[in-house]
Amino acid sequence: DRYAALVFAGGWLGPRWNEAIGLRVCDLNPLRHEITIGRVVVNQNGGTTFTEAMSKTEDARTIPAPDPVMTMLTEHIARYLPDAGREDFLFTTTRGTHPLRSNFSRDVLQAAAERAGLNGRKLTWLTLRHTAASLMFDAGLTIFEVQQRLGHKTPTMTAEVYTHLMRERFDEGRQRLENYMREMRSLRDS
Repeated sequence: DRYAALVFAGGWLGPRWNEAIGLRVCDLNPLRHEITIGRVVVNQNGGTTFTEAMSKTEDARTIPAPDPVMTMLTEHIARYLPDAGREDFLFTTTRGTHPLRSNFSRDVLQAAAERAGLNGRKLTWLTLRHTAASLMFDAGLTIFEVQQRLGHKTPTMTAEVYTHLMRERFDEGRQRLENYMREMRSLRDS
């Protein structure tokens, strides 16, 4: 339950793990429905944890957050961080430390998969990132929009990673083009 907002944001927004646990209260802009991703938290096998100023691509990006995601994040703050300051991290353990990626996959994602009846399915943070990309493409976002939201340096990188998703839309695009051509012929013949 403590990590429901983290999982929800991961599955809809697709941040990298280190970006997600690097989110702070000040990175949310509920009025504009935006999240700024820029800081990352690196946790070295439970040892030293440190924060870097920029993400993997060495820049910050502001992405739009759908209303249900923003609502879940603000409710998370109200429930788990009622006295949080602007610089406080959104997602920490009950002890106030950053969750470890491997423990999170085992203890949170696998348990959620079992509760959802997905026994035997191996879920990881990367699964959530890929789910977010799939949902973005299914919603009709362009490759450039998906690239910006996922923080890839180029649309080529996005295309290389998610070619299989784009292939699924291949026939859909062909059908839209055929429909358009039919409509144009119909207008011309009228």
